[in-house]
Order: sequence, then C-alpha cells, then structure tokens
Amino acid sequence: MIQAELGSGLLLVALVFSLFSTGIGAWSGWRGDPLMGWIARRAFYVAAVAVVLASALLVQALVTHDFVIAFVTEHTDRSTSVQLLVAAFYGGQEGSLLYWVLVLSVLGTAALASAASAPIRVRSWAGTVLGAILGFFLTVLVFVASPFDTLVVTPPDGLGLNPLLRDIGMLVHPPFLLAGFASFAIPFSFAIGALLAREAGAGWIRLTRNFALLAWGLQTVGLVLGMWWAYHVLGWGGYWGWDPVENVALLPWLASTAYIHSSQVQERRGTLRAWNFGLVIISFLLAVFGTFVVRSGVIQSVHSFAVSSIGPWFLVFLAACIMFSGLVLLIRLPELRSAPPLEALVSREGAFLLNNIVFMAIAFAVLWGTLLPLVSGFGGGLQSVVGPTYYQRAAGPLFLLLMALLAVGPMVPWQRVGSRWLRTLRVQLLAGLLVTTLLLAAGIRAPVPLLTGAILGAAAATSLLEFYRGAQFARRLSGGWWSAAWRLALRNRRRYAAYLAHLGMVLIAAGIAASHFGQQERQVVLHPGQQATIGSYTLTYKGTTAANMIDSVDYTANLSLGSETLRPQHLVYGGGSAGTRVAIRSTPLEDLYVVLTNVDRDGSASFVLFVNPLVTWIWAGAALLIYGVWLGSLGARPSPVERTVRMPAPILARAAGE
Repeated sequence: MIQAELGSGLLLVALVFSLFSTGIGAWSGWRGDPLMGWIARRAFYVAAVAVVLASALLVQALVTHDFVIAFVTEHTDRSTSVQLLVAAFYGGQEGSLLYWVLVLSVLGTAALASAASAPIRVRSWAGTVLGAILGFFLTVLVFVASPFDTLVVTPPDGLGLNPLLRDIGMLVHPPFLLAGFASFAIPFSFAIGALLAREAGAGWIRLTRNFALLAWGLQTVGLVLGMWWAYHVLGWGGYWGWDPVENVALLPWLASTAYIHSSQVQERRGTLRAWNFGLVIISFLLAVFGTFVVRSGVIQSVHSFAVSSIGPWFLVFLAACIMFSGLVLLIRLPELRSAPPLEALVSREGAFLLNNIVFMAIAFAVLWGTLLPLVSGFGGGLQSVVGPTYYQRAAGPLFLLLMALLAVGPMVPWQRVGSRWLRTLRVQLLAGLLVTTLLLAAGIRAPVPLLTGAILGAAAATSLLEFYRGAQFARRLSGGWWSAAWRLALRNRRRYAAYLAHLGMVLIAAGIAASHFGQQERQVVLHPGQQATIGSYTLTYKGTTAANMIDSVDYTANLSLGSETLRPQHLVYGGGSAGTRVAIRSTPLEDLYVVLTNVDRDGSASFVLFVNPLVTWIWAGAALLIYGVWLGSLGARPSPVERTVRMPAPILARAAGE
C-alpha cells in the first residue's frame, strides 16, 4: 500500500512540475527571458526525477509481488521469472504508458541540457512543447489509467503474464519500440520551438541530429526485433504480417527516414526547409497515432489492448497536436519558402526530394490500408479489410523505386548534372546484368524477381563502388595504405557510414524479396518413423514427449535431419490457449522452419514445414543498417583523433566527391 501511495504521489508531483514548466517556458519563449527559461528547465528536471522514482517503485512492486496493486496482480504471478517480472513493467497498458513517460522525461532532460548553445527562445519554446506532451501523459496516468491503483482485497497470487509474452522477445522488442515512439517528441519539440522563435535555419537540425538518429535507431531496432519475435514465436512462417499495429509502428519510421535524408540537403544547400519541418512533425504525429491505435483497440489486432477509456483521450490529444503544429507550420510557411529553390530536378537535391515523395507515398498507402476498416465502417456499414496482398501491390513497387534511387541517387552531382553523367552508371548497369544472369541460370524466369534482382544488384554496386574508390584514392596518399585509408574514413565518416547503411538496406530488401518469391511450404501428418521431404531436406519423425509445466503442457517433437535433431514445441495453456516454439535451422542461404501444430493420442503429429531463402540476410542487413547510421552520427563533431589529422583541402574535397 505504501508503494502505491508513494508512486501515485510522485506522478502527481511530476504532473504539477511539468505543467509549471510548460507555463513558465511559454513566458520565456514569448519574452526571451533567460531567467524564466532557467526556471522552466529546472521544473522539467524535477518532473523527470519524480517519473524515474515512480518507475522504480513500480518495478519494485512487480519484483516483490505486491498484489495489492491491481497492475501487479493483472500481469504477474509468483511463478513468473525475475526477467519477465521486470518486463511486465511495459507488458500492460498502464505500465507501458509510464515507460513512455519515463523515456520522454529522461531524453527531454538530456535534450534541454545539451542545447545550451541554442537561442534562448528556441530552447524555451522546445521546453514548453516537451512539458506539454509530458503533462498530457501524466494527466492520463494520474486521472485515467494509474499503474498504482489498488485492490480492495489482496489476492494470494496474480493472473500471470499473457502466454504470448513469456518469451525472450518480451525483454527486447517492446522497450525499443516504445522508446522509439517516445523519442520522436524531441526533434518535434525543437522543430516547433524553431518555428515559434522564427529560427528556420539548420541550427535546430544540428541541435537534435543525435536525438533524431536515436529515435530512428530505436524504432528500427524495435521493428527488426518485432519481426524476429514474430518469426520464431507465432509459427506462420513469416516475419511481417501487415497487422495494423505493425503498420502504425512502421509509419513514423518511414517519415523519419525521409527526414534523415532531406536534412542533409538543408544543411548543405539551405533548401527543403519546409519539407524537414513537415517530416519531423509528421513523424511525431504518426507516433501519437500509433499509440492511439494500440491503446484504444479501435482497430482489431493481435497486438492491441482491449477497448478502454484511454482511447478518447489520445484521440483528442492527436487532434490537438495536428491542429497546433499544422497552424504553426502554416503561419511560418512564407518564411520557409524564401529559401533557395532547387536549381535542377535532375540533381542530388532532386533525388533527395524524390526519395521523400516515395517514402511518404509508401506511408500513405500503409496508412490508408490500416484506416480502411474505420473509414468504411462509418455510418454502420460493413467494414472493409485489406490483407497482405494490398500492401504488397501498393507498397512493393514503391519500395523497389527506393532501391533504384539507392543505385542512382548517390551518383547524381549536386546542383545540376553534366552532359556525361549517365556514363557514371556503367558499373551499376553491369552489376544489374550480372545478377539477372545469375538468376536466369538458377531457373528464375518471372519478370518481377528478375527486375528486383537487377535493381538490388545495381544498388549494391553503388555502395561497394564508393568503398573501392576510397580504397584506391588512399593508395595515393602518404603514410602507408592502411594509415591513409583510416585517415580518409575518419574525415568522411558520415559519407562512408551512409553507404554502409545503404548496403544494409540492400541486404534487407534481398532477404525480403527472396523469402517472398522463393518460400516453399508443406503441411504433413507423420507417425513415428515416417519421413517428410521439403526442398533438399528430409526429416524423420522420432516421436513426441510431453512435459507438465506450472501453467502449461509442453509437447516437444523430435525430428532428425542427418546428424542434427530439430525440436519444435506445441504449448497448451490452461483455459485452452495454445502457443508454439518453432524449430529453425539457419544457413546463410536459407532457413528450414518447422512448426508443430498438433499432437494426437495415437502418437502422430501435424507439422507445417517451410524453406525460407535468405532470411538471415534480413537480420544481417538490419545490423549493418543500424551500425552505419550510428557510425555516421559520430561525425557530427570531430573526434580528438580527427582533429589531429591534417590533410590538404583539395585532397579532402576529392575524397568526399565534391
């Protein structure tokens, strides 16, 4: 009871100080008063400390089985492992909202503290927006869905965690994805602060570059871990089912990826300013929209919570954010249009602009498919629901166009192209032709896989060619090749890290395309001693064992594959719910994926067998993509090593392709 009272009190304290920070920050932003800005930031810091302490109390209540708290009773029991007890913090609606607030308050504190060089009005307005966002979430936690609500009668045990969440994926996927959602508030707040302060230059981008990359990185890791979790737990043979909650998690990632690209244009050429403000605003609005969809339950999904009273609050908040940010952007739009226009559409700037358009077209297609059940159901009509085929047909060609831009865009010069520009694409064309030839030799004749392979080959060639050119250029520098190459890479970290990230994206696309076009599937029923063949694999069924666990009966099938044994599991929980643990044999070229779907009394078992080509490329490409973006973010400020390197300016310019 004491933990519940302290936790509720700390959330109330955080709410009071966040609202105080919002009001004082607005005064500082309006008047440009440094003292009021200092007070507003300290009030935000106090709110953040209160949120951290409240979060620690909830974790302590979960670990110590304080079942007087309703949230603890509903999401844990005494048999839950310590790791999953901590993970239950974000496993329920109230706790996940507190986790959202925790990330926002901590990152908001770091952002405001690190923005000491920002103009006072930008910093104050940004703090005002952050305080308002934090205040809304705390209002919901204090008055609508408190994680510290108590029960009249304390039960001896809890209800336990949802069976689907009792997996290692629970420890990694939700915290990254939720943190990504929350992190988009940081660049959004500084973008609105810059607009309100009439500071539309690239200064706000430099202030929030690392936070924008952090939000993008957290969202990327969350999406990839969600794909991996679905792949090894749900047992349907895939990793992305175009579920509504999957879709709303993808939407802010698409918008923020577009922003990361176009922000480079504003920093270098001073153009696309309105685009950058719009993309940052849209990224945050889509994050709020995703939170609304998950919390409200208005769209049926295997991930969403039940319909609750929280939904209307988030809908009102989303509408307020749309109106406020849209009005601010509209008022400042004439000032943003004064930036230098594009000199030519066929230029590096034009390629970035087309990149933005394609990303937003994909986002619109996914958003429309997600919202269609709601839109079509207005007025009591039948709801129209689209399946994976719609998304593949609507978004697939656009994703392929993005890959084509990866092949061509980096080769286009800034400002305008010369008469011999197309000759620079010879290597890309040869690479595309080579991949097409290899696919034909492998027996592939369908035009779409052939076209996809050609484009991906060309895109990979662009990235690899830049590394080759850098290596060749390093041979002409003094001090030995390894030393020269290292110095060159240090001086151009953002450039080469970007090509590394592009190469990772090509690997992801190749894995997705191969597993989509080349997947093999077979359903079989086997008795002990019988065999089943799929692709080049022959499996022999040896029988099934059953183990009575605390809350389930776990059936484990034994399938021999040469000297190896695969052990897929079928789990039956109390109440009739069931789960699965897939057996996967992975190689660099393909996965053998085995699902145990049922066990009969006569000893026979039902299986679904898949062969999924190049799935490991998805995970490897994602790691390369995230590492490349992280490495590039280190180049925002020269490191001590970089400052000791001395290279002639003409050499640096040629090495950077300028």
